[in-house]
Amino acid sequence: MLNRSLRLLVSILVISLSGVYAQAEMYNQMVNYQVSLDSAFNTQNQAAVVASHDVSYPGAGGIRIHFYPSELGYGNYLKLTYGTGQVLYLDDQRLYEFNYKSPYLNGELVRVELVVAAGSASSGAFIQGLEVPYNVETESICGSEDNRIPSDLKPFARMVSAQNGRSGCSATMIGPSCAVSAGHCTSVLNVAQFNVPASNDNGQPNFPAPEHQYPLSEHIASRDGGIGKDWAVFRLKKNPITGKYPGEVQGFLSVNYNPPTEGMDLQITGYGTDRPDPTRNAAQQTNIGPLISVEEGTARMFHQVDTMPGNSGSSVLAASTQEIIGIHTHGGCRANGGNNGSTSLAFNRDFQNAVRECLAADAELWHQLQ
Repeated sequence: MLNRSLRLLVSILVISLSGVYAQAEMYNQMVNYQVSLDSAFNTQNQAAVVASHDVSYPGAGGIRIHFYPSELGYGNYLKLTYGTGQVLYLDDQRLYEFNYKSPYLNGELVRVELVVAAGSASSGAFIQGLEVPYNVETESICGSEDNRIPSDLKPFARMVSAQNGRSGCSATMIGPSCAVSAGHCTSVLNVAQFNVPASNDNGQPNFPAPEHQYPLSEHIASRDGGIGKDWAVFRLKKNPITGKYPGEVQGFLSVNYNPPTEGMDLQITGYGTDRPDPTRNAAQQTNIGPLISVEEGTARMFHQVDTMPGNSGSSVLAASTQEIIGIHTHGGCRANGGNNGSTSLAFNRDFQNAVRECLAADAELWHQLQ
């Protein structure tokens, strides 16, 4: 094995953000975890591991590794072994497409190995931080019972990131690459996760396979102005492993710009927290309830569909047609009354324009994909 050295500096920085929304989210802690896998030359006649390090955070249910943007070199790659022996390979192209961060990987340990091609050199790699999830909860259940049920509906994503310390909103695909969520979620619209597995018995969320995680491409537009003015439209990249856009694989829903009718049944699907059943915590659940009121002048929409922290950004569907008519953004329901709040698509012109702009680009993209 070639000579290698590892310089390790580990310090923990927990970044906390106080939520101003009745609908809070899960949180991540950022860990300043710095490791250098030094430059090396492989004199062997076959590819070889020239440096390795076990990234470990005891007790963590998952880890996301942040790498310093640099080039490994042609034919070189990082081999990440995690969970129960799953392996992920990241070359320069995949690192770039994942925004120089790994996907979210299950478990408290990830072995990182730098593999260099025969007769080649690499400038090495540098790990500059980790993300480790934890939970913060508030309630927005309408009535005395939580009536959400587990679901497995593909167009709905769990959004995660640790920017500003906040993590955990929901989003919905409306095209091959276009998605909608809440404006106050923009700092976490970083990675979309589909086919999310059940959580552990202690409530620790699990991550889907890297093939089901899609990095952010661009923000189209957003607004964070409270109920009725809280929305976001953005696009996602292809998955760097499958080469497919999320809408190609997970499907997408139609939007409806017509005014909704008070009393109609609404459906909300997302990734809220869950106390009574830890295995459902931050996993997909859905519920149907009535639209209580909608205000044309303010685009404020109130409903009694059960949600919990992590549901922010969930699309509000007309249950009968499965079309998107708004975005869930705020809690307000309690055991003794109240309503949850959302933004109506029908009465928010800026939201409509952003959706139309994104869908126009996706129409051309969809044509190219056929």
